[in-house]
Amino acid sequence: IKPGDLDRKVYISIPTITYDTETKYEDVAWSDDIELYASVAEMNASKEAVINGGLIYDSVISVIIRYKEIYNNTAIRLKYKGLCYDVVSNREVYGRKQWLTLKCKYGGKEL
Repeated sequence: IKPGDLDRKVYISIPTITYDTETKYEDVAWSDDIELYASVAEMNASKEAVINGGLIYDSVISVIIRYKEIYNNTAIRLKYKGLCYDVVSNREVYGRKQWLTLKCKYGGKEL
């Protein structure tokens, strides 16, 4: 992977989870977006279905970014082209903690 291949701008948000001691309610707050440059590849064409009169679709992308330990988990959220993607899996490229591949899924509803 050459640094010139990282030609797409993505944003990563990291969750902070707090608990209400009385109600045991879990509150998730997302951090400000961290801007990164990445290599992005569409893994499949979007799948669409009409459910209850609404168009439901999902898309899977593969994103390669520079390795950083905090990004090596699936609890993070990734924004690309204005859409939020859930990270469903991750793996180190070449196993040397230089690059990280994130498989991300978007499942959205178009109104």
